[in-house]
Amino acid sequence: MNADEPPTPPCFAPAAIKKLREKNKVSLTVFARCLNASASTVWRWEAGTAKPSSFARKLLAVVQKHGLQVLA
Repeated sequence: MNADEPPTPPCFAPAAIKKLREKNKVSLTVFARCLNASASTVWRWEAGTAKPSSFARKLLAVVQKHGLQVLA
């Protein structure tokens, strides 16, 4: 990795995404809105049929570290 490149965002397993949403006590729709994604996209992440983009993984990492209120 080049020193000028930003670090690669962590990967999130489907169960970890759902657990993160439930920990923040929000519906799938609200969680999706905060992540600038559709509810169906977040549902597919949680089901394991799609993977979050690099940008979405960065947002998930921020939510994991600081809570969802930091994005609101």
